[in-house]
Amino acid sequence: MSAPYPWQEAIWQRLAARTLDDTMPHALLLAGRSGMGKAQFARAFSAYLLCEQRSPDAACGACRSCLLLGSGNHPDLFIAEPEEEGKALPIDVIRAMNEFFALTSHAGGHRVTIVDPADKMTTGAANALLKTLEEPPARAVIMLVSDMPYTLPATVRSRCQRLFMNAGDGPEVEQWLAEHAGDGMDIAVAMRQLGEAPLRVAAMKDDETGALIDSLSATLKSLADRRTGVASAAGELNGYSAATLLEQSMRMLTQLVRQDLAPGGGPDAYPGLQLTADGLNFENVFRLYDKLLSYRKILLTSSHVREEDLREDLCAGWAAVFD
Repeated sequence: MSAPYPWQEAIWQRLAARTLDDTMPHALLLAGRSGMGKAQFARAFSAYLLCEQRSPDAACGACRSCLLLGSGNHPDLFIAEPEEEGKALPIDVIRAMNEFFALTSHAGGHRVTIVDPADKMTTGAANALLKTLEEPPARAVIMLVSDMPYTLPATVRSRCQRLFMNAGDGPEVEQWLAEHAGDGMDIAVAMRQLGEAPLRVAAMKDDETGALIDSLSATLKSLADRRTGVASAAGELNGYSAATLLEQSMRMLTQLVRQDLAPGGGPDAYPGLQLTADGLNFENVFRLYDKLLSYRKILLTSSHVREEDLREDLCAGWAAVFD
């Protein structure tokens, strides 16, 4: 990606202007829901920062720096990421990043790091990062990418300029999805189902998300109508990982609350899932949401999770929401 997505244009232009004025902040926190293209933005803007012949709007794509980036071997860019996808980001990676900053810039310009996902840093990693944020090297730019910025230590957040990425529902998003989403897709409904995240909507044509939504909706409807028990409902979801179910459950819970509080405010995200006559049990809604956050943390930090137990507990929480 050499240019921002349409919904990122305003943030890009603001940062590009600060780059040209040489007033770039030393640390950025790129926050927003998954599927907004935050990581892609960070990599594209890294190219812009490191480009030797940038225009006001974009990297040139042809200079020595751009060619090094294209080969994946630029000496002035460091990507701090978990050693295994879905796992925690350990302190050793952040220590390596700090050592990177101790070196002299290869091209005499910026030195850039991307911490992605920042919300998966261990406590030790966050503390190691804080030391660099407190005393940033000259011309260093650290970009933290996070779906859940509120889970980062306040001391880290306070030392970053926070940029929240939100796609909204403007014509530029609709046009982009018309070009990239699957034929025949109801884009308005899909956007609600997936938390207004354009990249997730575009990916639906190639991944299991659509089948997951249909399966989870059918299972929850059976729970709401009391046509199935918790154990049977959990069994119906055996084909999906616990992490996938947790993420989609969080999106579904948010959208169902919106449907319940503001009916008629737009297309229902889950039209096949009718709410019970008395709506949602909001006390249990909050309990389920807290449970989802807790399980999300457990999956991140532990490799010994009985997923079948988690699925059953998840279904029990959903049943209580419709109680």
